[in-house]
Amino acid sequence: MRFLPSLANYAVLALAVRFLWDFPILLGLVLLSNLGVLLSILPIPRNRFVRTAIGAAILGGVGESLCVHVAGLWTYREPTALGGLPLWIPLVWANLFLLFIAW
Repeated sequence: MRFLPSLANYAVLALAVRFLWDFPILLGLVLLSNLGVLLSILPIPRNRFVRTAIGAAILGGVGESLCVHVAGLWTYREPTALGGLPLWIPLVWANLFLLFIAW
């Protein structure tokens, strides 16, 4: 039963990206609030949580940027300030990585 909160967070993440894709500010707020929920339920010290989330956001954003710009694997319909990436992409990577280590 300890996986149930993480499973709910996966659902929130997937549904938020699917339905709020066209509303980047609202999607960013949902992803930030999901990180707050993860902070409260994961048995990770706060400072390690923050370092892990920031590291995942940076590395995930860099990896995404390499796939988009260098390899040309896909494009985004409405890229924004992060070198052609939507602003919420690093938040998705932070959420995903923290959910992966929760399992």
